Amino acid sequence: MKKTTVYLASKNGILNAGGLERVNLYIYTLLSAYYPVEIVRKREKPFKHGDWLLQSLYISLKLFFKKNKFVIGTSWHSFLYPCNLTFHHGTTAGILYNKCEPVNLYKKRIAAMEKISAILAKKNIAVSENTKDELIKFYHIPESKITVLNNFVDDSVFVPKITQNHIPVHVIFAGRLETRKGLDKLIELSKYIESYSGFELYIATVTGTNNILFSNNKHTHVYTGIKFGDMPEFYQNGDILYFPTFYEGFSMATLEALSCGLPVIGSKYAVMPELQKYDFVQVTDSSDMKQLTENIQTLVNKNFLRKEEIHKIIKRDFGKEKYKEKLLSLIH
Repeated sequence: MKKTTVYLASKNGILNAGGLERVNLYIYTLLSAYYPVEIVRKREKPFKHGDWLLQSLYISLKLFFKKNKFVIGTSWHSFLYPCNLTFHHGTTAGILYNKCEPVNLYKKRIAAMEKISAILAKKNIAVSENTKDELIKFYHIPESKITVLNNFVDDSVFVPKITQNHIPVHVIFAGRLETRKGLDKLIELSKYIESYSGFELYIATVTGTNNILFSNNKHTHVYTGIKFGDMPEFYQNGDILYFPTFYEGFSMATLEALSCGLPVIGSKYAVMPELQKYDFVQVTDSSDMKQLTENIQTLVNKNFLRKEEIHKIIKRDFGKEKYKEKLLSLIH
């Protein structure tokens, strides 16, 4: 009898880029040791009209013709196929509800496609308890059809570098410079530390969008187009991750920084409830820059000798081996 093939539906394939594609890459790598795994992605040539919809229809249609299959979907990427498992890295409905991005017809349609994919899926995988709650609240998915599987960090790559504390403190941010990621809060901090010595802000971002907003601030350093392979060193050279994001499914940047031994301070979406039990993270609304910098200094002072300890805790709770165990049990 022919061995079951796992088909991973991912519109943009697998790569070390955005968090979603990176998780798909991790899933592909882990499962390849046990099953034949194939990626089902969008066609190279875009459609002239309605590409966002037609590409998802194209992926869904391809899946119907596969045999001896176990299909893992990525939310709306294959929304018309009843996947065995469908991963949800947050919800568009949640983003719209939190008003952290403009409401438009495109996003409403994506939310509708997410809902269809969740209804059709045999089992929905939510990357956080918050995502699970949103699937129930916004898409009316029965709780029995949802399993929470938190994202994991590659603990063999993101490791601590034991160094002395930096003076001034190196505050780092990794992500796109856009409103949803907390751009306004970053600008506010950047301006504040111009006149309040003791802090340097280091930003790693994919594109050059909005870099100019920091160009006149001598204590802020923006690195554009930084490669994924350079990210461990970027985290290692920091003292703390500041992430004022307004919405995340389950932040990869937070896990990667923690795995490198850094404390994290940020919004409730940067530090999800699953992480809030640790004393090396802190939730803040960042409304008072003086209070924020004092909290940053306190967290750094308290944790700069705990890098190895923090790494071991994150490896234990959100490491590769534990994730592989849970993922394989879902497939079996």
